[in-house]
Amino acid sequence: MRAWWAAAALMLLSGSMVAVYWANTRTVVFLVSLDTVRADRTGCYGYDLARTPFLDSLAAGGTMFRNAITCSSFTSASHASILTGLYPPRHGVRFLYGFAEIRLNQRVKTLPEALKERGFVTAAFVSGQSLQSRIYGLNRGFDHWDEEFLAHEKTPEGSDPAVIRRQRRADRTLSACLDWLSAQKPYRSFIFIHLFDAHDSQLVPPKEFVAECQGNSRGEDWLRRYDCEIAWMDSQLKDFFSRARSILGRPKTLVVVLADHGQGLGDHGYGRHGGALYQEQLRVPLIMNGAGVPAGLSVDTFVRTVDVPPTVLDAMGTPPIEGVDGRSLLPVMRKEEHADRPCYAETLHPLAKNEDALFAIIKDRRKLIFAPQSERTEYYNLTADPREHHNLASRGGYDDLMAELRKFDLSTARPRQERPDVELEEAMRALGYVD
Repeated sequence: MRAWWAAAALMLLSGSMVAVYWANTRTVVFLVSLDTVRADRTGCYGYDLARTPFLDSLAAGGTMFRNAITCSSFTSASHASILTGLYPPRHGVRFLYGFAEIRLNQRVKTLPEALKERGFVTAAFVSGQSLQSRIYGLNRGFDHWDEEFLAHEKTPEGSDPAVIRRQRRADRTLSACLDWLSAQKPYRSFIFIHLFDAHDSQLVPPKEFVAECQGNSRGEDWLRRYDCEIAWMDSQLKDFFSRARSILGRPKTLVVVLADHGQGLGDHGYGRHGGALYQEQLRVPLIMNGAGVPAGLSVDTFVRTVDVPPTVLDAMGTPPIEGVDGRSLLPVMRKEEHADRPCYAETLHPLAKNEDALFAIIKDRRKLIFAPQSERTEYYNLTADPREHHNLASRGGYDDLMAELRKFDLSTARPRQERPDVELEEAMRALGYVD
């Protein structure tokens, strides 16, 4: 597989030479988001029960970031950051429903827009209504945005139609992408793929896959099901890239695989994601493989998902989007930069449930979680306590982190929608975001 992605000589080229190189080369960039996948439930991140051979091989042949931190614990806000390189207070997507700030700021420039300016054809294939273009506006810059499942998805036997019609399984999303690739065969393309299987228990793999997968696992049924959903996505990605290769031949290729956020799985007494900012929600897999990416590199440095757009543009020899919060990771991969990057995260989603909004900052491997409404504070040493079992807030010593956090917009008096979107709230209830 490395033969397809590899073009490591690119690392030797200067910025201007890189731009010329890519401009005259058939190129494809795949950005793959595995919604709700915790880093520590994949094999390459150390989970011995994982069945993720494709992701593991991608990491072995490329670069994996062991401490990649997302900036939000729910889907729309985190993906807006992945596509812009901005934190939520700046890109404007801070809620899933019920509030005014749910749509991408019109003044924000997106990664696909920047690549279109360099001649890329851009396409997206999404799998859940929590990225619906009508609501969140994340389709800006895409020539093709596929969310056809909202109208046409079939309901598997035994599933709730209200849930299933708002999402689709990995095989259907990837099939739609392959159909588009076969029809278009673009010379230079940026393709965003969003897979939703691990998000919802009713979006299940085929029965025969589940039987075989769970027969080789152990633990509680719901945890085994989560592992199987990740294994299913992994198996479908392996098949997808094999078939994409037969369609596209051997272009210069960059593959970026990450998650938008993790999942509680009962840690800290919480099973889901949008209402917490612990590491099980914020630490996500981030794997890069392909042209210009070192093979077999494991990076321990703390980095952010907002660093992805600058990295892709840098790798393509494309000018950066000015003023973004993220920075290219190529200097980290070249071992020219070693310092951890400060990581900001927020979730305002609890406000929709009349609960505390949460804000977090990670710096120097210390972490502060702050709820302004109640002034609840949690402070952790992530080196000594990576699973955040020991809240050290009563001891003090976090004034510098609080000062760093207060550089962001921590206000919780946010404007609500003038006219509640009943259809959207029904969708979020079906997907488990509304009690």
